[in-house]
Amino acid sequence: MKIRKILLGILFVISVTVGVFAEEYSEPAPVIWDAAQSSVTITAYPNYTTRVTYTAATAGRYALTWSTAPTRHSVDPWPQTYTVDGTEYEVVELTAGQKLIIDVYLDETADQSRSYDQTIKIQPWDGSLLLPDYPYIAEGEKVSVNLSSGESKNYLFRANKDGLYTQGQSYSSHSVNINQLDGYESPEMVTSWMANNQQGHVYRLTAGNIYLVEVSSRSGPQYADEIWIRAGDAPKNEYPIWQETEKKKSISLSAGETKSYYFTPGQTGEYALYRESTQTSIQIVGESAKRDFSAGNGQYHGEIYTLNAGQEYVIEITDRVGGVAETVYLEKTRPLTSAEIYLAQNPGDGLYVLAVRTDPLYAYAEGVQWSISDSSLFKIYNQSNVALDLKAVKSGTATITAKVGDITCTYKLTVGAATNSGGTATKSTSATMLGSTPTKPTQPAETATKKETAATVAPIKPTEQESTQQTTAVQEEILENVLSRQTFLQLPEGESVKVTLNGCHLVVDKTAVEALLKQSQAESFAAQVERIDFSRFSNAQQAAVAGREVGFALDLSIRGDDADIHSFGDGIVTVKIPFAPDAGKAWGIFCLAEDGSAESLNAWVEDGQICFETNHFSVFALLYKQEAQTSGSWLIWAGIGAAIVAVGTIAVILLRKKKKMD
Repeated sequence: MKIRKILLGILFVISVTVGVFAEEYSEPAPVIWDAAQSSVTITAYPNYTTRVTYTAATAGRYALTWSTAPTRHSVDPWPQTYTVDGTEYEVVELTAGQKLIIDVYLDETADQSRSYDQTIKIQPWDGSLLLPDYPYIAEGEKVSVNLSSGESKNYLFRANKDGLYTQGQSYSSHSVNINQLDGYESPEMVTSWMANNQQGHVYRLTAGNIYLVEVSSRSGPQYADEIWIRAGDAPKNEYPIWQETEKKKSISLSAGETKSYYFTPGQTGEYALYRESTQTSIQIVGESAKRDFSAGNGQYHGEIYTLNAGQEYVIEITDRVGGVAETVYLEKTRPLTSAEIYLAQNPGDGLYVLAVRTDPLYAYAEGVQWSISDSSLFKIYNQSNVALDLKAVKSGTATITAKVGDITCTYKLTVGAATNSGGTATKSTSATMLGSTPTKPTQPAETATKKETAATVAPIKPTEQESTQQTTAVQEEILENVLSRQTFLQLPEGESVKVTLNGCHLVVDKTAVEALLKQSQAESFAAQVERIDFSRFSNAQQAAVAGREVGFALDLSIRGDDADIHSFGDGIVTVKIPFAPDAGKAWGIFCLAEDGSAESLNAWVEDGQICFETNHFSVFALLYKQEAQTSGSWLIWAGIGAAIVAVGTIAVILLRKKKKMD
């Protein structure tokens, strides 16, 4: 009985203690924060969350600050956090009447046997707390900036009206970004511009907003820069005007420099933009070329654009080789007026390179059809819109004919004599040779000329024997001249790129360009084609081509940021090699992987060139397939083996049956 009373007394004390504790730390009721108060103090309890509700009286941004206490909290809507002079501000944007919900609870460092008071302050936020830390840039003011490598500086700019603002700088050694002061979100960037050693961006800004202008140094040498912002689009006086009457401009560029010009065509139609080398990249910004061309035996390169009368275009010329003097041409396209064949190269040993010179030059874009009167006199190992490459094999005279559009011109080439004569043209329209006065021939003369041409000029169609002979010394000479070359190239986003490596051509489509740009941040890429000997194949690759004849093997690569890029994703690169496979032999182009796998590629012959498509770079080889009898003998032996197995199987079955019967 006594023990029972003692136990009841202990239970009573425990229940009272628990009741007192439960009363002290019961779940707290939500705190309603009066919008008229700039702060509120709440109590945070162990094991419970205290909720604070604040209703915004007006729309705007609000900043929260907290007194020191071992608490944690969450804020809805989610805030942006800024730290100014060691104080952390949590900034939220509310509409009028919107509720701000704050949940406060003790963190793991707090004494869980007691409660803590927490004071929260709220104030309107317009970014003014940040303003003393950064200087202002006034509209149109040029601010000198000189940063060391890796350094950055911040400035503020206040927009006075809605609309476009142009940001500019004098050099490219610094990067400049304009962001919202709150949230660090970029305003709309309308375009980029570059002209006269100046560059920048055009932004769409909102009146009254304060923007953060971040200026950062790039790697490499640093120079003093001038930064400025002013209302309006990139002004026209930032670009010199290219008048339509100017057919060409002599332009000097320093390393990596770009010069831009405004051009307003007077007529709607096609315009040719081209230059005398590949040491620069030229483009009409934002416009896709209708086609490109190469002329003058590869001396001139350019594009044909379709432009609208009265519309403003920007022409960009960019250095690609570290400083260059360039002549750039721009003119409204016009019909072909004249053409002539000339001897572009005669390196000796019976080699001749003939080319067609037209007026205008870009008439090459329409195509050149070559023919020769005596195909037994020469071995033809390449013919294109650019040139006709010949190898003389015996003495004699032949007439070389080129048809460009409606003009037919001829060149008489004599092998074994002291001189070669050329320059007479057979005219099929009113157009004439270069240097002569256009006259329209009479109808009878024109008819007679056409008949004579058709009777004496045969199209180029090498015989099977001639094609076979092309794979000897001449083909070797072609490969040695073409392969093992490297060039640097720019990869403009959204465009396909054509690369010429001394006769080897690469066409990188738009998707492949995008894949390359995603894999590397390089400003320029290096493309290289290298001929490799069979001995350099790995053991697995040699095993893969065992029994096949190797016509040639080459290693293609594109390099950016000191690293080879092999894959082009879904993109395609078309490769063209001036090489004629042996006639009468089945052949194919294969990609040879290090592990010995050999992938057959889509390949064909076009204009005396082997062409193939690939979505990655590796080792590629022209392989002649094994003779048919080789595969046939294999099938015979396979059939014999199968027959032996079948006979053996039947014998075993019969023996088992016999044994079972016994």
